[in-house]
Amino acid sequence: MKESKLQTQVRLLLSGAGIVAWRNNIGMAEFWNEHQERPDHVAYGVGGPGGSDLIGIVRGRFFALELKAPGARTKPAREALQAQFRALVRSAGGFACVVRSVDEAGAAVKRALEGASE
Repeated sequence: MKESKLQTQVRLLLSGAGIVAWRNNIGMAEFWNEHQERPDHVAYGVGGPGGSDLIGIVRGRFFALELKAPGARTKPAREALQAQFRALVRSAGGFACVVRSVDEAGAAVKRALEGASE
């Protein structure tokens, strides 16, 4: 299953559980700065390059899910940034984890609702 399909299914699961979550697009946009007559760049997304794919609020706590398609590989540098983001979320009292299936996402939601951090 592709990550995009997994994301769609997980978002439906979250919505059905009454959890508000957003797709956290991460990247860099370029636009033309007319005053300086040169291109400028603006980073976007929560957490920079390590930010989780889905973020939201669960019972007043920050909630972050990093989605991985089964068998997908992440470059070590990116994985380190993602792990750092999840650790930051947990250290601030939020919930963050990696899920590779809809079933794993359902189990993660249950843990988050019970007050777990991971």
